Amino acid sequence: AQAYYLSRSEARGSLNRVLNSEPDHFTALGAYGTFGYGAQASQGRFEFDLGVTDKKYDNFRIVNSAFDVSTINLAGRFLYRVAPRIRALAELRDTEISYKNNNIDSSERRVLFGASLDAGAAISGTAKAGIVRKDFKDGSYKDFTAPTMEVALRWLPLSYSTWDFVVQRVPYDSTGTGSAVVNTVFGATWNHRWQSFFNTYASAQLINSDFRDVSRSDRLTNVSLGGYFDVRTWLRFGLQATHNARSSDVSGVDYKRNVLMFTVGATL
Repeated sequence: AQAYYLSRSEARGSLNRVLNSEPDHFTALGAYGTFGYGAQASQGRFEFDLGVTDKKYDNFRIVNSAFDVSTINLAGRFLYRVAPRIRALAELRDTEISYKNNNIDSSERRVLFGASLDAGAAISGTAKAGIVRKDFKDGSYKDFTAPTMEVALRWLPLSYSTWDFVVQRVPYDSTGTGSAVVNTVFGATWNHRWQSFFNTYASAQLINSDFRDVSRSDRLTNVSLGGYFDVRTWLRFGLQATHNARSSDVSGVDYKRNVLMFTVGATL
């Protein structure tokens, strides 16, 4: 279980509403927990998830107040071992989305089937596919049903080198254009430890966004390169360069962003 408080700014260009003179800032309070019944090594296992979040924007309230939102997530899944390192799974997930000053309240229900794989140290991951149904409380918005999938795979060709691959097709709520957006995501990340004190990583991600109830499609490309250096067992310095780009069939919303970030991490 975990609880969190966030005070963050949305990246410029990441929201599909009026471009303000400074980034949109929000605070969020939430909690998330998972309960499992059945040992990890047992033939069958049940898992249940519960999460709640309350998010509020702090600036440009004349526009952003319409996107203050509370979310409740419920999920249950059953895993059954069909081979020594393979489990079949079935999952039901329900999300209730309530806006405080807007009429785009909705509920989402996902039914997913798939399998999880643990082939020792070399490869592991989970693949799920199914259907998602989104129902809006306001009848002026069109409900929709769409295929959905979530695939996460980890490959360790060497004990000190890791590849992570992600493929997703998931719906998200509107951030200012249309009633919702369905994102198809392809991503890969490589982590490599050159020495016990020096690590590098590289990642690439492609997102195709299909907006509902409006004629718009976007493509986002995200690329990151970075590394960190452990100067002490408890102190780490890092450097990361990120490139983001969005292209759209709607004029005026394309952008490119380059970020160079220096980080410091400490462990107590």
